[in-house]
Amino acid sequence: MCRSKIVAGNHYEPEDKGFYWRRWLERKDELKNIGHMVGRRLGQLVSEKITQVENKQLLLEKQISKYELMDRLLEKLGLSVSSLMHYGCERIFREKVEQMRAVVPPSLVPELLRCVTALEGVARDLTEIANEKKEAVEDDDKTG
Repeated sequence: MCRSKIVAGNHYEPEDKGFYWRRWLERKDELKNIGHMVGRRLGQLVSEKITQVENKQLLLEKQISKYELMDRLLEKLGLSVSSLMHYGCERIFREKVEQMRAVVPPSLVPELLRCVTALEGVARDLTEIANEKKEAVEDDDKTG
């Protein structure tokens, strides 16, 4: 019959105890360095995620303010977001167009369209003149 003793971990003979403790100290430093590296990297990842979340939050806050502005503008025009969602955009806009037609006589519509076209032409001409003046001033600055 054979008797054996089961021991947890590494078993070192008394002459190897110095080797055991040197190895333990080396591994302790290695594990400490690994822990520092992992901690630093986790800190960087958390910082990056926080920055991403903050940027996304700013973007969403800007969008919310734009939507609130649009909601106020629609309210001023007599359109509420809740009515648009409930009744549908097409019905609401059709009613608004009918209300405008009741105010503006049909014979006046072609005249208004001609005025709009003329004003667009004037705006194009003014833009062209402004660009020509800007180019002339830039040419004077280069030569003068």
